[in-house]
Amino acid sequence: AVVNALIDDYGLNRSIIYLVGGGGSASVIVPYLGEKMGIRHKIARNAPYISTIGVAMALMMERLERSVVNPGPEDIRKLRNDVTEMIVKSGANPDTVEISVEIDTQKSIIRAVATGATELRTKNVAERRKTPDEMAKIVAESAGVKPQDVSLAAQTGGWYAFTAVKTGRALFGLIKTKKELVRMVDSEGVIRLQKNNAKVVMTKKKNLPARLSELIEELTVYNAGGSMLPRIFLYFRQKNADLSGVTDKEQMMSLAEQELEFVDDEEAVIAVAAQG
Repeated sequence: AVVNALIDDYGLNRSIIYLVGGGGSASVIVPYLGEKMGIRHKIARNAPYISTIGVAMALMMERLERSVVNPGPEDIRKLRNDVTEMIVKSGANPDTVEISVEIDTQKSIIRAVATGATELRTKNVAERRKTPDEMAKIVAESAGVKPQDVSLAAQTGGWYAFTAVKTGRALFGLIKTKKELVRMVDSEGVIRLQKNNAKVVMTKKKNLPARLSELIEELTVYNAGGSMLPRIFLYFRQKNADLSGVTDKEQMMSLAEQELEFVDDEEAVIAVAAQG
């Protein structure tokens, strides 16, 4: 039940995930669970020691929320700075810190979640880099297409944006369908984002405000209840930023500006926009 809940909560693709076992009883529990659920499984190297090593290498997280009526850019900036200070004090490498901001207008709450890695994990990542060809095979498997149908659309820092076109049939095979799939992959070959019918744009930071505004306008859905903004994700250097926690375009643009505050104007940024 717990594994199923995690798969549903994170929208994971059952056809590509692995159950990886670590700890003293992993060799007994994980194979049984994998066979029971029909999910591939494997035992991690040095599994009996994985618990203690995992503590040293684990990703860190800090959460901070405040009650603010109609928060503005300065409220968001202050909350981001405070949660960043918290996680760095806890031992996270500042270069790995990523922050997501969520605004709950009904409860007048602004919430920031910071994640980061310890120095030990950062050093190990460099030893596990995948080549673009290896990444393309991983993407093809996740999308259910052939590797030759996968294209590298953009790359910057530790991020690789792959696209693939998947065709199918609907209405008893009478109508041909086509989806453009987007997968964001990190340097370890881990798919960090998967979206269908999304748009990928790579541009210099100085040009991002204009391009981002165009993406938001193009993909915003208007209906009787108001408007629904697209989900926007930014990728730069070794970091990524999820801008989808805010409720209007002005807040989204302000949050993007804050995320890229210390990025040079000439540096490349990848933006992925999708509905839902």
